[in-house]
Amino acid sequence: MDTNSSTNSFIFPSFLALVVALILSVVAYILKDNIDKNIDLDQKKNILVCAGFDVSILKPDSILVEYENLIDEIFINNKGEIVSGFKKENLSVTEDKKLGAFIYKLIQSGSDSIIVYPLYQTKKSSSIQSVIIPISGKGLWSTLYGYIALEKDMVDTVKNITFYKHGETPGLGGEVNSERFQLQFKSIDKNGDIKKAEDRKTIFSENALESITLVKPGLPKNKHQVDGLSGATVTSDGVTDFLKRDLQKYKPYFDRQRSR
Repeated sequence: MDTNSSTNSFIFPSFLALVVALILSVVAYILKDNIDKNIDLDQKKNILVCAGFDVSILKPDSILVEYENLIDEIFINNKGEIVSGFKKENLSVTEDKKLGAFIYKLIQSGSDSIIVYPLYQTKKSSSIQSVIIPISGKGLWSTLYGYIALEKDMVDTVKNITFYKHGETPGLGGEVNSERFQLQFKSIDKNGDIKKAEDRKTIFSENALESITLVKPGLPKNKHQVDGLSGATVTSDGVTDFLKRDLQKYKPYFDRQRSR
């Protein structure tokens, strides 16, 4: 072998890159189950937190037990009706990468399918009554994934918001995870006391879905507005847009609940 050949400087790095890629692929395959379990655990933990439960001292196994004891997972159709009696393997989940939105299709028979929407609610026996809606969409640099919680019987009133995954800039768009930002959505104040009705946020104005809008910090706000993220206008606008888009999907269900 000619060790002085100019091609040798390309052969070895290429071979090394191939070996590393192969090793990473094998490791990813071996760890896939554990990775999927950790993702599932993190999502369930965030659903519990968004609903209003304190899980900060719970170990992973305890979080899963609490989730099973406290949360009901249901799916609704575009009329707001609960869809039941189907198996999870009949559910197809894809992500619209452009919008950062999930699409849930339920295969009914043959190739027929219907669009459904997941919804999480605390069980009737729970001391806390919440409805939790998954939210996701584009910010400046990434897709943000999270949940927003509403009062179970009064689904126009916001209880909480959480984000479990995003790639926004720390200190700017990344402030969606901050206590200061999320406190604006919470039904309790920083001391843990229930806020007055006039200080809580709502997503409806009579029968119109207003959602929650992020506005420039410091400006006067109404019951459908919160302070946006300082120095992160694109992320703030993105959260405003996908919050309304995702909540709009559940409006038929909200209307049913509000008319009871």
